[in-house]
Amino acid sequence: FQRAVALEAGGDVEGALGDYSRVIELDPECPAAFSRRAQVYERMADLSAAIADFSQVLTLDPEDLTAYSHRAQAYLAKGNIQRLSPI
Repeated sequence: FQRAVALEAGGDVEGALGDYSRVIELDPECPAAFSRRAQVYERMADLSAAIADFSQVLTLDPEDLTAYSHRAQAYLAKGNIQRLSPI
């Protein structure tokens, strides 16, 4: 996980994406890995993947307000305001 964070901070989003995905393979119950990977997807403008990961964060941690916010922003960016869910 820490290497993925370092790669992301250094601008290697592809490397970070791969490492976050590996963390998720090893620990599919890690909301932090899904959240960080979703943010990388946002940076890459892959909003559908970001929404999927933020949704998984909320499945694992329904009280994560940051995930709700980021997911809502991704839905808005896609022009899909019908999918916005209240907090």
